[in-house]
Amino acid sequence: MSNKRKITTYFTCSTTKHSNSDEKNSKIPKIITENEVVDLPAVDFNAHDIGCYINSTLTDADRYLILKDVWIPPATYTYPLLDCNAKRGLKFKHHWLNAYNWLAYSKKYQGAFCKFCVVFSKVGGVGGQKLGTLVVEAFTNYKKATEVFKKHGNLEYHKTALLKSDNFLNRLIPIIECIMLCGQQEIALRGHRDYGPICFSSESNENQGNFRAILKYKAKDIDYMKSYLETHSKNKYISNRIQNEIIETCGDIILKKIVKIVNDSGFFSVLVDETTDVSVKEQLTLCVRYLSGSGENVCINESFLKFIEVQSLTGENLAKVILNGLNACGIDCNNMVGQGYDGANNMSGHLKGVQTIIRDSYPKALYVHCAAHGLNLAVSKASNIQPIRNCLGIIEKMYSFFNSPKRQTVPALGFVRPRAKYANC
Repeated sequence: MSNKRKITTYFTCSTTKHSNSDEKNSKIPKIITENEVVDLPAVDFNAHDIGCYINSTLTDADRYLILKDVWIPPATYTYPLLDCNAKRGLKFKHHWLNAYNWLAYSKKYQGAFCKFCVVFSKVGGVGGQKLGTLVVEAFTNYKKATEVFKKHGNLEYHKTALLKSDNFLNRLIPIIECIMLCGQQEIALRGHRDYGPICFSSESNENQGNFRAILKYKAKDIDYMKSYLETHSKNKYISNRIQNEIIETCGDIILKKIVKIVNDSGFFSVLVDETTDVSVKEQLTLCVRYLSGSGENVCINESFLKFIEVQSLTGENLAKVILNGLNACGIDCNNMVGQGYDGANNMSGHLKGVQTIIRDSYPKALYVHCAAHGLNLAVSKASNIQPIRNCLGIIEKMYSFFNSPKRQTVPALGFVRPRAKYANC
C-alpha cells in the first residue's frame, strides 16, 4: 500500500509510469517540488539510515552519526531487486560495503551513497558542477557498480571530503588533551579573554588563558587545527561552556574507574564532611577509603567522589544524602564496613545521628571518629591548660621570627672558626 502526502522539497523514490510499454512502473530517485502530491512507498527504515540526511542541513551531531554510526545492513539482509534491474536480476551486493569503506546503503532510497561526500561535498567536478549520483542521488545502476565506485574514489572532491572527515573526527582530540593537561597540572583554564578566534600573530600580547595558550602552541604543528582556530569566528568546542562539559565528562570517566575498583575490592569505608562555600551553600564532600591491588602490592586508597549540595543538616537528611550519593555513583553499599565523620551530634549521635541511621540499614558499617577532627579537638582542648597554651604561643612566635625573608638570607648563627687560620691560637 502507498499513501499520498503533500510535502515540501524532499528527495525520495516515487512511482512513475513510463510511456514505453517495455518498461513497467519503476522507482527512481526524484526531487519532489513543493506542494506536489506523490505516492510514497510504505517502507520501514532505520533512523540512522543515510537517506534521512540527504538534502538537509546537517549539524555536527548529524555529521558524526553519519561518519561513525550510520545504518549498515546485516549480512543476512535481502537487498531488493529494483524494477529497472528486475530483468537482469541485479541488486546491491553486501561485499561492496566491505570493499569501499565510504559506501553506505539506504533502505529508504534502496540505493547507495558515499557517506563522506554526503556530509562534506558541496560542489563537484571541474568548474563546480552539481553533484549527482552517490551524493544527492542514490546509486542504483548495479551493472556498472565496480566501475562507478572506482571512479568515484579517485575524484578530487571525494578525496577532499575524506580529508575533511578525518579532520572533523580528530578535531576534538587536541582540545581534550589540552584541557586534561590543565587539569593534571592543576592550573586555571580561563584568561583575560576566553572567546573568539585564537590569534596566532606574534604581535598579540593579550592573555587568553592557559588553555588557549597551550592549544595555540599545539595547533602550530597541526595544519587543519590551526586553520580551524583562525577562521572560525565562533570557535566551536573551545568555549568555556564546552570546556566545562569536557571537564565533567572526564570526571564521569574517572568516577566510573574509581567505582569499579571500590566494588571489586569487596569492602570500603565512607568519609564525609560538610562546609559552607563562598556562595553560602552547604557542600557535602563524599569520599571513600578502600583497598586496591593484591598480595604484596595491596595498598590503601582514599578517593574523592563528588560534592553534594545539602539543604538540611539533620542526621536523617544527611544519612539520606550520603546513601543516595553512593548509589548514584554506582557503589554497592552492601560492602560498606566503616564510617568516618566528625564528632558533631548530628553525625555521631547514637539515637538520630548519621552513623546510627546508616548502621540500621548496613550493620557492618562501624563508626570511627575522624582522626583529623580528633586531633583538632585534642589541641583545642589542651590549649585551655596555660603551660601548653604558652608553649604553642612561643613556637608560633619562633616560626614567625625565623620565617621572614631577611633572616632567611643570614648565615647560620653558630660561628665556627676556620682551623687553618686559627690553628695556633
